[in-house]
Amino acid sequence: MKRTLFLLLFFVVFPGLLRAADRSFVGNFKGMYGGLSLAYGSARVSVNGSSFRGFFPLVGGLMGGGQVINSLYLGLEAEVDAMHFDCKRANGHLEKHQAFGGALRIGKVLQDNFLSYLSLGLSRAHYEYRSSSLKTSFDVWSFSPEIGVDAFVTPNFMIRSSVRYERATHISQKTRALYISKKPSTSMVKIGFFYKI
Repeated sequence: MKRTLFLLLFFVVFPGLLRAADRSFVGNFKGMYGGLSLAYGSARVSVNGSSFRGFFPLVGGLMGGGQVINSLYLGLEAEVDAMHFDCKRANGHLEKHQAFGGALRIGKVLQDNFLSYLSLGLSRAHYEYRSSSLKTSFDVWSFSPEIGVDAFVTPNFMIRSSVRYERATHISQKTRALYISKKPSTSMVKIGFFYKI
């Protein structure tokens, strides 16, 4: 059921929004914007001999801006996310909480109102681990590439569909009693709603 919902978000919801978009105007991707992003993803990590894997929802706030040169787009984004990843195993309990990050976006403006892009970013997430003998937390820095499409629905309102992958590059932990044999990795499908400032 969760995998079905995951696919519906990407293949049904966003194309439906695009069909409803008014294309009688010309959008302008130059400048600042802010808004909300929603996502559904999966995460996996191995801690102290247990493999934790599961799905989670995510809500994020995002600010960004960019410049258009001919049809080439260059921009920067910053995002703060809240999520609920909660996974229990026989000998442990792992939760993934808030995250924040930033990214460089490179894209191409298509038919004036559409922007296809590649985003190269870094993100930091906070994890909490509990077992019968240990209660601790650790922070994870991840490389987070993303591909997607932005589209204007009105002259000031944009929607986005994207796919993101996060792979841990550095882990900061408080105790050596915590052994992470497989670094965290996350993949997610995202939908965004943004207003041009």
